[in-house]
Amino acid sequence: MRLIDLEPRWVVAHRWDDADGTMQFQWAEAPLRRHGMGLSFLCPVHRDHRLAVMFANPLDGQPPDAEAQYLWKRDGDTFESITLGPSVDASGNTSSNGEIQTPCWHGFIRNGMIQ
Repeated sequence: MRLIDLEPRWVVAHRWDDADGTMQFQWAEAPLRRHGMGLSFLCPVHRDHRLAVMFANPLDGQPPDAEAQYLWKRDGDTFESITLGPSVDASGNTSSNGEIQTPCWHGFIRNGMIQ
């Protein structure tokens, strides 16, 4: 399956720390100063909610999200070419389908493909 089929979007965090330790903030009302700090996409299993990952190396070359618990290494700069490491493990999450609870997806994004 292609990542592009899961309605991917670039995401931006609200806080990051510059190399000198200065805290930087971005508010919804402010002009967008950052790009590609992470990625969100529809869950490949359920397609009724989104999964998100934040990058250790954002697209804009600036520091990563200061509040992210986990960061993924990104290679590629388009939805069609992106590779992330390590795997994306949302298997601890559950989505409700009536009364049945189904674990979410655990897999890889390699060269724009969901595996």
